[in-house]
Amino acid sequence: MPALFTDVLRDCRTIAEAQSDVDVIVHNGQIVAGPHLAEKLGVPAVLALPLPLYAPTTEFPWPGQNLPHVLPGPVSRGTYLGMRGTEVMFARVVDRFRADRGLPRRRGRHDLLRRPDGGPATVLHAVSPHVLPRPGDWPSTASVTGYWFLHDTEADTGALPPDLATFLDTR
Repeated sequence: MPALFTDVLRDCRTIAEAQSDVDVIVHNGQIVAGPHLAEKLGVPAVLALPLPLYAPTTEFPWPGQNLPHVLPGPVSRGTYLGMRGTEVMFARVVDRFRADRGLPRRRGRHDLLRRPDGGPATVLHAVSPHVLPRPGDWPSTASVTGYWFLHDTEADTGALPPDLATFLDTR
Protein backbone atom coordinates (compact mmCIF):
# COMPACT_ATOMS: atom_id res chain seq x y z
CA MET A 1 0.00 0.00 0.00
CA PRO A 2 2.71 2.59 0.74
CA ALA A 3 4.13 2.16 -2.81
CA LEU A 4 0.67 2.61 -4.33
CA PHE A 5 0.05 5.61 -2.11
CA THR A 6 3.39 7.10 -3.16
CA ASP A 7 2.24 6.83 -6.80
CA VAL A 8 -1.07 8.54 -5.96
CA LEU A 9 0.77 11.41 -4.26
CA ARG A 10 3.15 11.76 -7.23
CA ASP A 11 0.24 11.85 -9.70
CA CYS A 12 -1.62 14.45 -7.64
CA ARG A 13 1.53 16.57 -7.47
CA THR A 14 2.10 16.31 -11.22
CA ILE A 15 -1.44 17.48 -11.98
CA ALA A 16 -1.52 20.28 -9.41
CA GLU A 17 1.93 21.67 -10.13
CA ALA A 18 1.26 21.68 -13.90
CA GLN A 19 -1.47 24.24 -13.35
CA SER A 20 -0.44 27.89 -13.21
CA ASP A 21 -3.72 29.38 -12.05
CA VAL A 22 -4.70 27.29 -9.04
CA ASP A 23 -6.90 29.21 -6.60
CA VAL A 24 -7.91 26.38 -4.27
CA ILE A 25 -7.41 22.64 -3.88
CA VAL A 26 -10.69 20.80 -3.31
CA HIS A 27 -10.10 17.25 -2.11
CA ASN A 28 -11.69 14.36 -0.31
CA GLY A 29 -10.13 12.64 2.64
CA GLN A 30 -8.91 9.62 0.73
CA ILE A 31 -6.44 11.69 -1.30
CA VAL A 32 -4.46 13.18 1.56
CA ALA A 33 -2.15 15.03 -0.84
CA GLY A 34 -4.73 17.83 -1.11
CA PRO A 35 -3.74 19.95 1.88
CA HIS A 36 -0.02 19.43 1.27
CA LEU A 37 -0.28 20.49 -2.37
CA ALA A 38 -2.33 23.50 -1.33
CA GLU A 39 0.33 24.42 1.24
CA LYS A 40 3.08 24.11 -1.39
CA LEU A 41 1.10 26.21 -3.90
CA GLY A 42 0.13 28.79 -1.27
CA VAL A 43 -3.61 28.31 -1.78
CA PRO A 44 -6.41 27.15 0.56
CA ALA A 45 -7.43 23.51 0.80
CA VAL A 46 -11.09 22.56 1.12
CA LEU A 47 -12.15 19.11 2.29
CA ALA A 48 -15.31 18.19 0.32
CA LEU A 49 -17.34 15.18 1.41
CA PRO A 50 -20.65 13.49 0.59
CA LEU A 51 -20.93 12.30 4.21
CA PRO A 52 -19.79 13.71 7.56
CA LEU A 53 -16.81 11.37 7.84
CA TYR A 54 -14.11 13.60 9.32
CA ALA A 55 -15.63 16.34 11.48
CA PRO A 56 -16.38 14.69 14.83
CA THR A 57 -19.55 15.52 16.70
CA THR A 58 -21.29 14.45 19.88
CA GLU A 59 -24.64 14.50 18.06
CA PHE A 60 -24.23 11.26 16.09
CA PRO A 61 -21.60 8.54 15.62
CA TRP A 62 -19.33 8.17 12.60
CA PRO A 63 -21.51 7.05 9.67
CA GLY A 64 -18.89 4.61 8.33
CA GLN A 65 -20.07 1.83 10.64
CA ASN A 66 -23.43 0.43 11.56
CA LEU A 67 -23.48 1.95 15.04
CA PRO A 68 -26.51 2.80 17.16
CA HIS A 69 -27.57 6.35 16.29
CA VAL A 70 -28.04 7.21 19.93
CA LEU A 71 -24.77 6.92 21.82
CA PRO A 72 -23.54 9.09 24.68
CA GLY A 73 -22.02 12.28 23.24
CA PRO A 74 -18.37 11.57 24.06
CA VAL A 75 -18.70 8.03 22.68
CA SER A 76 -20.22 9.37 19.44
CA ARG A 77 -17.36 11.84 19.11
CA GLY A 78 -14.82 9.08 19.79
CA THR A 79 -16.13 6.95 16.91
CA TYR A 80 -14.53 9.42 14.48
CA LEU A 81 -11.03 8.48 15.65
CA GLY A 82 -11.03 5.63 13.13
CA MET A 83 -10.68 8.18 10.32
CA ARG A 84 -7.22 8.98 11.71
CA GLY A 85 -6.05 5.55 10.55
CA THR A 86 -5.08 6.77 7.08
CA GLU A 87 -3.04 9.57 8.62
CA VAL A 88 -1.17 7.11 10.84
CA MET A 89 -0.77 4.40 8.19
CA PHE A 90 0.72 6.71 5.56
CA ALA A 91 2.48 9.28 7.78
CA ARG A 92 5.97 8.31 6.58
CA VAL A 93 4.95 8.41 2.91
CA VAL A 94 3.37 11.83 3.39
CA ASP A 95 6.41 13.10 5.29
CA ARG A 96 8.69 11.98 2.43
CA PHE A 97 6.33 13.68 -0.03
CA ARG A 98 6.45 16.89 2.02
CA ALA A 99 10.26 16.77 2.29
CA ASP A 100 10.56 16.25 -1.49
CA ARG A 101 8.36 19.33 -2.02
CA GLY A 102 10.42 21.44 0.40
CA LEU A 103 7.64 21.56 3.00
CA PRO A 104 8.71 21.59 6.64
CA ARG A 105 7.62 19.16 9.29
CA ARG A 106 5.02 20.95 11.35
CA ARG A 107 2.58 20.17 14.09
CA GLY A 108 -0.75 18.89 12.75
CA ARG A 109 0.62 18.18 9.27
CA HIS A 110 -1.34 14.90 9.03
CA ASP A 111 -4.65 16.30 10.30
CA LEU A 112 -7.03 17.02 7.40
CA LEU A 113 -9.09 19.22 9.72
CA ARG A 114 -6.20 21.67 10.31
CA ARG A 115 -4.73 24.38 8.09
CA PRO A 116 -0.96 24.90 8.05
CA ASP A 117 -1.38 27.76 10.53
CA GLY A 118 -3.17 25.40 12.94
CA GLY A 119 -6.63 26.86 12.43
CA PRO A 120 -9.61 24.73 11.44
CA ALA A 121 -9.78 23.71 7.76
CA THR A 122 -12.83 24.36 5.61
CA VAL A 123 -15.02 21.25 5.31
CA LEU A 124 -18.00 21.09 2.96
CA HIS A 125 -20.60 18.35 3.33
CA ALA A 126 -22.69 17.78 0.18
CA VAL A 127 -25.84 16.70 1.94
CA SER A 128 -29.16 18.41 2.51
CA PRO A 129 -29.53 20.20 5.86
CA HIS A 130 -33.04 18.68 5.93
CA VAL A 131 -31.46 15.22 5.95
CA LEU A 132 -28.53 16.14 8.17
CA PRO A 133 -28.91 19.30 10.23
CA ARG A 134 -25.54 20.89 10.93
CA PRO A 135 -24.26 19.71 14.33
CA GLY A 136 -23.97 22.52 16.84
CA ASP A 137 -20.52 21.43 18.01
CA TRP A 138 -18.85 21.60 14.59
CA PRO A 139 -16.38 24.44 14.02
CA SER A 140 -17.70 27.37 11.99
CA THR A 141 -15.56 26.17 9.07
CA ALA A 142 -17.62 22.95 8.68
CA SER A 143 -20.74 23.42 6.55
CA VAL A 144 -23.69 21.42 5.30
CA THR A 145 -24.14 22.82 1.79
CA GLY A 146 -26.98 20.79 0.31
CA TYR A 147 -26.55 18.32 -2.54
CA TRP A 148 -24.38 19.35 -5.47
CA PHE A 149 -25.91 19.35 -8.93
CA LEU A 150 -24.84 20.72 -12.30
CA HIS A 151 -27.59 23.27 -13.06
CA ASP A 152 -27.17 24.19 -16.68
CA THR A 153 -27.97 22.91 -20.14
CA GLU A 154 -24.73 20.93 -20.26
CA ALA A 155 -26.18 18.62 -17.62
CA ASP A 156 -29.11 17.86 -19.94
CA THR A 157 -26.88 16.86 -22.85
CA GLY A 158 -24.29 15.03 -20.80
CA ALA A 159 -21.55 17.17 -22.37
CA LEU A 160 -18.71 18.40 -20.21
CA PRO A 161 -17.92 22.11 -20.05
CA PRO A 162 -15.38 22.81 -22.84
CA ASP A 163 -12.55 23.83 -20.49
CA LEU A 164 -13.00 20.64 -18.45
CA ALA A 165 -13.09 18.50 -21.60
CA THR A 166 -9.89 20.16 -22.85
CA PHE A 167 -8.19 19.64 -19.47
CA LEU A 168 -9.11 15.95 -19.44
CA ASP A 169 -8.07 15.47 -23.07
CA THR A 170 -4.57 16.79 -22.31
CA ARG A 171 -3.96 14.26 -19.53
